[in-house]
Amino acid sequence: LQLGFLSTYLSDPIVKAFTSGTAFHVTISQLNTMLGLRLPRFTGPFTLFKTLASLLGALSMTNIVELIISLICLGVLIPMKEINSRFRQKFRTPIPIEIIMLIVATAVTFATSLDKRCNVQIV
Repeated sequence: LQLGFLSTYLSDPIVKAFTSGTAFHVTISQLNTMLGLRLPRFTGPFTLFKTLASLLGALSMTNIVELIISLICLGVLIPMKEINSRFRQKFRTPIPIEIIMLIVATAVTFATSLDKRCNVQIV
């Protein structure tokens, strides 16, 4: 279904609320991966709350190495996205920092055998 045209008929606060809700949902669903937790996937109503409760219950089993890798990647990605947007006119094409970080993080994890030594999942 291509219903994107309906957004022109919705008020700005409603569109912002949907966008914020979606961002919150994506953040909660990615936290278990960032923390190195292997949690079950939930379906049905209140999935977000079930995931959050499961996440909070398993917080003590956080893989610190995966958390550090995630924070380093975020520490590089967020400023680089800002640099890309500020120098949009000067750069011919934006720096593909997402791909670069993916390659670098995977290479470092593989080269240092973090997958075997610290149970870091390479995806």
